[in-house]
Amino acid sequence: MAQLRWSLQAAQDLEDICDFLAQDSPQFACVFAQRAMTIIESIPDQPRLGSIVPEYNRSELRERLLYNYRIIYRVQGEIVQIVTITHGARLLASDLLSEDG
Repeated sequence: MAQLRWSLQAAQDLEDICDFLAQDSPQFACVFAQRAMTIIESIPDQPRLGSIVPEYNRSELRERLLYNYRIIYRVQGEIVQIVTITHGARLLASDLLSEDG
């Protein structure tokens, strides 16, 4: 099983999304956080299960979907790094492939 790591960006993304969702529904924000963590914690078991991120078309950059959000991660051998969590309507950052994510 691969080792799971988070970029600082991804950790901040999850916090920001939950804060935003909590403005309308604290209960849904909690459900979102729980489901996001369930997906993220399952990624190391089968890291190639996620789809290749179409904007980059690189086999090491993958995504899993949760509602309208994209959980984007990088597979590097035995390491899986959660790079960012973003709304599907947003454009991805051009520096997504950098090692810092």
